[in-house]
Amino acid sequence: MRFISFFFIALCVFPLSAFAVNQAEPENPLITLCFYVNRIEAVRTDMERFARYRQGSTGFWEDETQKALGQLGHIRAEAASLHLTDEFAGIRRDLIVYIEALAAYTRKFREGFPEHMGVYEGLLQIKRTALREKVLDALTTGESFFRQENNIDPWDEELRLFPEGRPRVEFLKGAALLEEKKYEESCVVLKELLGSSQGLDWRGSVLLRLVRSVLKDRGGSSTREIERECIDWLGTFIEEGVYSPLLVEIFVFWRLLYQGFYYGWDKKADIPNGLYQERSERAAQTLRERIAVHPQDRWARLQLVLLATTPVLSRGTDAFFLAP
Repeated sequence: MRFISFFFIALCVFPLSAFAVNQAEPENPLITLCFYVNRIEAVRTDMERFARYRQGSTGFWEDETQKALGQLGHIRAEAASLHLTDEFAGIRRDLIVYIEALAAYTRKFREGFPEHMGVYEGLLQIKRTALREKVLDALTTGESFFRQENNIDPWDEELRLFPEGRPRVEFLKGAALLEEKKYEESCVVLKELLGSSQGLDWRGSVLLRLVRSVLKDRGGSSTREIERECIDWLGTFIEEGVYSPLLVEIFVFWRLLYQGFYYGWDKKADIPNGLYQERSERAAQTLRERIAVHPQDRWARLQLVLLATTPVLSRGTDAFFLAP
């Protein structure tokens, strides 16, 4: 009955005990810095792809470099305005240094791709790796917020939100049918249950399993039609701002479906990481709202950490090739 999810993959990389929560402590500033890192990475992945595959149009480069420099300047201003203690100010300085290096790299596009472009890419890679490692190391080992021991089962967190009676019974039935690969029957049960879940915390658990059942079953409809419908369901759920114990998994699943459907996985394909990061930060807002109302919800706080440390899509990384 256990639902094997993205969380179990993530927790293999970032041990749960490392993200343990002290309920009395506020959000760690490093979570905010992690989101800034991903926003910067969204700009970087675009610039590197343009450099490799879209050389030749002066007007195009002028527009793209101006756009990228504007985005980097906005991120830099936001990061500089954060009120941080000395403990975190050093990491912010590293982040700003990385932004400035990426801006310098971006301006080189106007010089017609000089031979030493590879040197800039190499230096960027070193700065990027050092910054990300420093942020993650501090996040997972620095504060007591992340050091206490926890034993949290995502499945238990899901069930806890279901009221006794029909919703819980039908959910368990639909989830069991999905695991038994009885996709058509699972679709029937979960779709009916979804209709009565609007605005409720357990809606995401039903929705994600329904999407998986629908994608497996297809019910005679075209693949494209079904995929578009599933993308719309998941994207709308994120935008509605309804909490779910599976919110990070819903975001990751939506992003992978969206990329494959609208852009594909070709090495020259666009990767709209700016859009993906907007949805990620919308999900983060939902988690923060949940935590504000339910400060003892440790899983919601751990989800926020997982979301902040979910990397942008980039070729040659696990995030790019992770199968739905």
